[in-house]
Amino acid sequence: EINTDDEDPFLPNEEDTDGEPSRDEPEDILGAVSSLLDEVRDRVEAHKPSDRPSVVSSGLSKRVSTESAGEPPVKKHKTTPLLDPHNEIEGESPTLAAGDDGDEVDMSSYDMQLIVVNFVDVGQAYAKTVLEETDAAMFDWEGVRTCLQYLRYERGFRLVGVAPLGFKGADTWSGSDCTLPEDVRTICDSMEEPSCKAAQCSSHTLALAKSNTCRFVDSKAKTGRTLEALRLPYVFDAAAGTFTTLDTSSGDQL
Repeated sequence: EINTDDEDPFLPNEEDTDGEPSRDEPEDILGAVSSLLDEVRDRVEAHKPSDRPSVVSSGLSKRVSTESAGEPPVKKHKTTPLLDPHNEIEGESPTLAAGDDGDEVDMSSYDMQLIVVNFVDVGQAYAKTVLEETDAAMFDWEGVRTCLQYLRYERGFRLVGVAPLGFKGADTWSGSDCTLPEDVRTICDSMEEPSCKAAQCSSHTLALAKSNTCRFVDSKAKTGRTLEALRLPYVFDAAAGTFTTLDTSSGDQL
């Protein structure tokens, strides 16, 4: 049954009406509470983040935020720029590691006035850039003619031409398809006409440049570091149709 008496039931640890603690409460309760408060205060102080400024490596001071406190510093990885092989070739007599044997090649020993020219590469570059042909195999003898005239008459180079034997292509100057034009042949000091396909002309060009220790004109030939130093880069002007080499001697650079 539910007790309906007016008097409240006796509860332990409840103070009497005269303010005295009940018989079940320890006499030193105030001391225990005081000790507990002191302990809580000490723990709060121990975990409180420091507000003192810290000095970073640059010499500037900053305050450590509560969000980053206790986190390990982020490490930054140092990056090394990659070197462009073309930019490594500087000076009048540069040297390059010879790739396989590790020896160095003295570029001053090469004949820098003799140029081996891949006619197929130059003629295709002219057709693509100047004539705006979309087929990479398109070729024009006028591009070869323009290239040789620049190298011979404006730069004073001696020239060795390379073209497959019986190679036939368009010639916008004469308006016909023909094999090696006679005027193109006469600009060169000598001609090499190997029995090979047009795509194999680069390998013959590199072989001649290596055997003659001279430079070469071929934009597509794949070379090692040693022969790359001998490559003579070039461009055709799409609007004017002119040929220009991209070396320091010509005043133009890549």
